[in-house]
Amino acid sequence: MTTKLYFDESGYTGRQLLDPLQRHFVLASSTVGDDIALDLMRTSFPDYQGAEFKFEKIWAKPTSRRRLPIFVEAVGTHAVEFYVWSIDKRYSLLIKMLEYLMEPALYEAGYDWYSGYGYGLSNYVQFGLTRMAPDGLYEATLRAYLEFARKPSDEGRFALMAEFQTLKRKAPEEIQFVYDACISGLADFHRYHEFEGYRNTLEIYVTSMLNAVGYWANRGLTDLELNHDESSGFFRSADMWAAMTSSAVGARVQPVLNGPPITFPLPVKATVSRRSQESAGVQLCDLMAGLSAKMFAGRLQDEPGLLDVMRSSGFAQIDGNGVGPSDVFPEGPPPRRNGKDAVDRMVDLIRAGSGRAE
Repeated sequence: MTTKLYFDESGYTGRQLLDPLQRHFVLASSTVGDDIALDLMRTSFPDYQGAEFKFEKIWAKPTSRRRLPIFVEAVGTHAVEFYVWSIDKRYSLLIKMLEYLMEPALYEAGYDWYSGYGYGLSNYVQFGLTRMAPDGLYEATLRAYLEFARKPSDEGRFALMAEFQTLKRKAPEEIQFVYDACISGLADFHRYHEFEGYRNTLEIYVTSMLNAVGYWANRGLTDLELNHDESSGFFRSADMWAAMTSSAVGARVQPVLNGPPITFPLPVKATVSRRSQESAGVQLCDLMAGLSAKMFAGRLQDEPGLLDVMRSSGFAQIDGNGVGPSDVFPEGPPPRRNGKDAVDRMVDLIRAGSGRAE
């Protein structure tokens, strides 16, 4: 029997991972079908006007916003039917910068960045840049890298090397080595990367979908039909997603940055592009994603009644995960690599799903 899953997002800004107004990307998914979803939303917002329910319209209208606690309580009765994935986009950009500029040399030397060392180092650097460094250094470092990653070129590469030298002098001594390592990675850039396609290293949507589908698969759901808003940027990566969800992948277990490993092949029967106006299930995910994004951004502090209901109702039982800084730091140097690392295995997986030899 086919299980329908519904998805929608909030805060997707493409490769602009430093959007000042949308610092979090949130992907909400749900098994709540169209009929029940429509009833939940109509009951919560009986005076809502519009062709479809949209969170930003509800948030912008005081009479609708005051009914959000009612919505939260209603959703809480279906807590087991939701999963929310979130990404701190600034932190995600830091991870990507360190991964693509530092990891190749460590790989070549026989070390495993993806054993957890890379995640721990990212936390260490984020702590140093936000707690120990002068104000603005974290933002300046990320902005300099983003400018290069969005439009990679040799001119941009040399400019970034010079900028990192300047920023290094402002950094705490404990993390200056990171700037040196990134400068070395830029000097050797052409040994490991090509400019063509490098902008794709800023992608966050497909990996988020992979995490969400992996969550539902680990819950034991099979024959999944994924229903996603057609206007979403997700479908720009349709070829990669088709490879990841192909049955040709074969039996594999793929470790991920945060959470349990994902078992392949994924039980995806179809991925469907839906007009959100025609799917209340997708609209419900829009409301969940928008509300969650406000919560992660600390925008609910002026809504104490809403926060109280979120904490005391079944809403608090909704499962979630994501990518954001933590206090997990490296314990010594990276471990030696033993065979293929996580990225090697993912590349093999995509090649198999695309019908190419590994």
